[in-house]
Amino acid sequence: MSADAEGEEASREGQCIKDVVRSLINAKGTSSTQLQLAINSSLMQVAKKNFDFVTFAIFSALENEDADHQRLQLLRLLSQLLEQRDPRSLVVPRTLAKNMTRHLLSNPGQPSADVLCELAPMHPDLVLGEVLQGLSSDLPSFSLELLSQVAAASPATLKERLNEVLSKCFNLLQGCRVMDVRLLLLRTWCSLCTAIVSCLFPDASPLDAGHPCFSRHFAVAASPMRVRQTAADPDGRKTTQVISAVFALLMSSWTNWKDQNLRVAVVDTLGHLSLVIPKDQFLTNADALLEHIVFLLSRQGLASSSSPMPPFALMQGTCLALQACVDADRELLTIENTFQTLWSALFNAVVAGGPLQYLHGLGQEALQSQAELLRCMDVLAENFGTESLNFLLQKAKGHREERLAALLVLRQFAGSLLASGIVEGVQPLLSDTDAAVGIMLGELLVALSPRLAEVAASKQTQVPPSEVLRLNV
Repeated sequence: MSADAEGEEASREGQCIKDVVRSLINAKGTSSTQLQLAINSSLMQVAKKNFDFVTFAIFSALENEDADHQRLQLLRLLSQLLEQRDPRSLVVPRTLAKNMTRHLLSNPGQPSADVLCELAPMHPDLVLGEVLQGLSSDLPSFSLELLSQVAAASPATLKERLNEVLSKCFNLLQGCRVMDVRLLLLRTWCSLCTAIVSCLFPDASPLDAGHPCFSRHFAVAASPMRVRQTAADPDGRKTTQVISAVFALLMSSWTNWKDQNLRVAVVDTLGHLSLVIPKDQFLTNADALLEHIVFLLSRQGLASSSSPMPPFALMQGTCLALQACVDADRELLTIENTFQTLWSALFNAVVAGGPLQYLHGLGQEALQSQAELLRCMDVLAENFGTESLNFLLQKAKGHREERLAALLVLRQFAGSLLASGIVEGVQPLLSDTDAAVGIMLGELLVALSPRLAEVAASKQTQVPPSEVLRLNV
């Protein structure tokens, strides 16, 4: 076959593939769910060899589609295509990416955000440029939501324009008077804090805000920030100036905010900021921050109908603030009556939430909040073990709800060095006739058994002092 014939054959084959792709996309609108899945799978396979065209064809169909249901299907398909592209080195052509970004930003919604989050790592300057323009508009809500998601999902996207993004968000926070936008800004700053750490320390383990132990992971990852700040690193100086200004602004503003949702959200944001601002600034404001946290924990009505526990944002912010205290100067928690007040506020939140909910199962929101609440107690117990154990054992002698709450929290410490003290301390409860107390006590003892076995084994393997003397002779 001649070269011309081969070229003509390849052209016909390419045109055939394009026709098939268009037919598959057109068929999505009238297909059953099962057939839609088959069409998506076929398009994903074709995209392995024709990524640019399949992406272009889906976006073209999206631009020309008016029906919301069809647009939603196309957006989900486009997000799936970008997320699962194989190999990952495949990149949407820049011109197409620019058109997609502008179109999606003008059609806000979570499906559009999902696609833009996949585009951002491919063309960070392009996507961030459009987002920054959106932040300057009269309606910055969608741009803020998108920025928050990009910062959490792919923080490296922000690296080249990090300080520009931070300055823009700080200016927005200064002038914002709309409550919903202010809430979005507070949540965005939480994501930006994790992005700052990831950008300045790219070799650290990736941070996942959805991980059950995120607050602990973030505290560990952020610890080098203060070393970098004291070294007056020029690359991070501007970053430090902006986040310090944000922290100062929030600390001086939240007392004027009457809305409870804002006050809860600001604790989460201040908790994140506490781990990345200079140590001196945190030490100056730590007492006021802890006082605000205790005040909110003591407030009635924080729990919702869907969760008997305090809001997750409040508990996560509290945990981060406590870890910031430990990192800066653990003695902060012993000044005056701070330690006792914190323990009482946290423990009362467990009691108010109803420890029996633990036996019957909690909803997802409540489980997350409860886990973060127990993690706050972990931070205190790791640094003040004896004092924490004495507090809980004293509560275990109280009324029924306090006994149940104390057993729930003690189980959290079953694998720690406090195990032996826990066993001795709960022995009086063995004679308790309450069935719920008996169940939780049994669960506690089962949880303690591995740690106690380790202690017993270590004692058996120790060489007696008399044997040591004989060997030395």
